[in-house]
Amino acid sequence: MDDLDKGILELLQSGDFCIPQNTKIAGKLGKPISTVRERIRRLEGDSVLKYTPLLDFSKLGWKTLSVIAIKVQQKADVQKMVDELKQIEGVQEVYWAEGEWNLYIKVRTRDEKGLQELEASKLLNIDGIREFRVARISKILGEGMGLPF
Repeated sequence: MDDLDKGILELLQSGDFCIPQNTKIAGKLGKPISTVRERIRRLEGDSVLKYTPLLDFSKLGWKTLSVIAIKVQQKADVQKMVDELKQIEGVQEVYWAEGEWNLYIKVRTRDEKGLQELEASKLLNIDGIREFRVARISKILGEGMGLPF
């Protein structure tokens, strides 16, 4: 994979360059292409419809998926923590949750060693992290499972 491949994937993930196949959608729904095209434009304009490709990260060399739960210290600067977490290579998503564990991060690393390095050299150096637990995902059972209605 060269810089051009990486650039293409980054642009596709930004959502600006994925295009729906209006003809196929119209055919499946039994509607005119013009109607489907107009509806898609409206959904895009209302920011309801955004595009992100589903990448196979294991084929890109990122074989280990983990979710890390973090307990945040009482007076921690959470925004600063989040900014630091987002700068760590492999961190894909950061969530705030109510309860005992406050931050959850979705992380991809190339292997177990990469995950251990992330724990030891990155997470332990972020001010405000009181404690963390790592759950290595062994199998994805459902992802992008559809509309909630």
